[in-house]
Amino acid sequence: MHPVEAPPIAERIRTLAAVAAATHVSVAGAPHSGAPSGATRGGVDAAGRPVLLVKPGEVLYGVAADEVVVTVDLVVTRDTGGKDSPRGLLKIQGWAQPVPDDEARATAVSIADRCPDHDLLAAVDAAERRTPPTQPAPPTQPAPPTQPAPPTQPVPTTQPVPTTQPVPTTQPVPTRTPPPPTQPMLPASPASSTSPASSASPASSASPDGVAAPRLFRVDVAQVVYLTGQESGVLDAENYLDASPDPLLDAAERILRHVNEWHRGQLARAVGHLLGEPAGADVWLWELDRYGATVWSGPDRLIRLPWPSPSADAAELEHALSCVLCPREP
Repeated sequence: MHPVEAPPIAERIRTLAAVAAATHVSVAGAPHSGAPSGATRGGVDAAGRPVLLVKPGEVLYGVAADEVVVTVDLVVTRDTGGKDSPRGLLKIQGWAQPVPDDEARATAVSIADRCPDHDLLAAVDAAERRTPPTQPAPPTQPAPPTQPAPPTQPVPTTQPVPTTQPVPTTQPVPTRTPPPPTQPMLPASPASSTSPASSASPASSASPDGVAAPRLFRVDVAQVVYLTGQESGVLDAENYLDASPDPLLDAAERILRHVNEWHRGQLARAVGHLLGEPAGADVWLWELDRYGATVWSGPDRLIRLPWPSPSADAAELEHALSCVLCPREP
């Protein structure tokens, strides 16, 4: 039985998206020659949705619609000796919406690793200032103890109980006196009236000093176009969102960086041993997942090394890679 050589394509694209950075956004609906587009910054949240940090003057900042159709470019790179080499390009098409103010902090934290920008803090600060504070409920005062009612004296059975006299029909029954007419309400003062200028709008996302603050937008995914290595294709929203990134992604990236920083010579010798020919000095561990490893050994040359069985945890992943780096001599 041959081992599974690579993760399912939906899982692989979700894994790439999890470590990708947003670089460009374009807005649909305008003539092609003048369609608004431009550079952007951001990442992908835990649900796989792109999150964009939009600054004043950039695309999307002044939109008034609740949803706008966009295409977001996500780029995945690998550090190869101080140079970022591209691993893949994802184009996610969908509908961009402003992130609700009460979700701004959690959303910013989800992309902070891929978008280390101080304006993330400014966007969160502006959102939290627009969120009305929750007033604590006043403490309830304990009810005073109930005093027992005095005992009632029994009515002597020898005395007749007086009965209520009937109202004579000739006398009209008195009615409740109607309340005096209410005074008309005074007109509201100009300070308390509501005007279009005081209503919420996209331009209201400003910092306390009146300067326009950055905003966070989130994209509801419609489809994903991917181009990675020697593979390309399209994933619909259901297949993309139903998949999950590699469960060993964090451990794999940590191990991969360690090998590329400290053990590249050993990696080159191991690859040469497997190929039966010198692999050259420019060898990098390119990808690492629970199904195997991919080694880059020159332009347009990627070598896939599958594990005998998928790794269940970080310890098994590290052991599988160590078997590649330390092959048995014949």
